[in-house]
Amino acid sequence: MTDGPGHQTRYIVQPYIRAARGRLANGQAEMFETEDRARRRASVAFAGGALGVHVIRQSGVAELGDYDEPVVLMSLGEVPATD
Repeated sequence: MTDGPGHQTRYIVQPYIRAARGRLANGQAEMFETEDRARRRASVAFAGGALGVHVIRQSGVAELGDYDEPVVLMSLGEVPATD
């Protein structure tokens, strides 16, 4: 997907926590407009007790629900495997 009208990029911070029976579970995700802010928030979440954190870039046209494949930009700690 190329940049054009309505195209936007968002940065998602996805923390991971320990759930029942010790499995890894998603914590509360947060969205940011810049990669730098997302990376800083990920570091804070990890230092604050998250077992792991992904920073993910997602680009697309929200009005159409048309998004590129997400790209993992940063991983900290214990995170699920990504392909």
